[in-house]
Amino acid sequence: MRWTDETVGAVTTAEFEAVIRHPDERHPATALLASMVEVLPRLYAMSLEDWGVTKADRLGPRSEEPMLPIISRVAALLGLTEGFDIYLARTGTSQVEVEASQPPAVLVPTTLAAMPRQEAYLQLGRQLGRIRAATHAALRVPLKDLGLLIAAGVRTVYPDYGRGALPEDKLNDVSQKIARALPRRHRRAFEQAALSFRDGGVFDSDRWRAALLHTGHRASIVTSGDVLGAFDHIARLDRRLAAAIVQSPEELLRAASANIEVIELVNFALGEELATLNRRLGLD
Repeated sequence: MRWTDETVGAVTTAEFEAVIRHPDERHPATALLASMVEVLPRLYAMSLEDWGVTKADRLGPRSEEPMLPIISRVAALLGLTEGFDIYLARTGTSQVEVEASQPPAVLVPTTLAAMPRQEAYLQLGRQLGRIRAATHAALRVPLKDLGLLIAAGVRTVYPDYGRGALPEDKLNDVSQKIARALPRRHRRAFEQAALSFRDGGVFDSDRWRAALLHTGHRASIVTSGDVLGAFDHIARLDRRLAAAIVQSPEELLRAASANIEVIELVNFALGEELATLNRRLGLD
């Protein structure tokens, strides 16, 4: 994929849902999570200060920071033209991160503008893609807690939900906190998502959590075209892959073949849907 400064197309909502959002993420749990976006910072004590930034580090639209055009270009490609703030993180992070504030905060390291273009687009695509998918808040929730969080959310509407499947004391505690913190303006969407979730059959939380990661990887490939960079990101977070890289090609192949994130990544990168989207966007 060749990136230039020429104008390219933007991913439409239909294209994002059909191509970039992983199929397993098209679940009522995703809408339920999105409706709790203002609840999660209270449940998990999320704060911009955790990243070492303050309001003084926010980059306004008139800022002359050289990274702003890069961020704007990636956001525009994903069809995300507003609804998030940008903060310059001078310490605390070496890569692009997202905080589940209102609006979402995109935290960029001071080194972003100096990064190789594909790497910058890869990092931005992954995080801005999660904002576009409305699943960015999950990035700040421990993976082990996501299933409990969703079940507790449903329980606030249907008090018997999850009985026998998860510890009653934890379910009750989290559901009560959600009920107290949920803004009135989100109540209707929350209840509709809870109804769809309850009627949606057995919930495979592990599969859904994995889909959140897959969507981020897909967005990063669309924006950067850097499949190897996306693989490297996965490998850095997986002990077996990281070890295999310095061993032998055969061991790396075995480790990659056993990693669902890598399998999904390769299938998406080689798929006709991505090729069609790239042609339509002018990125092939």
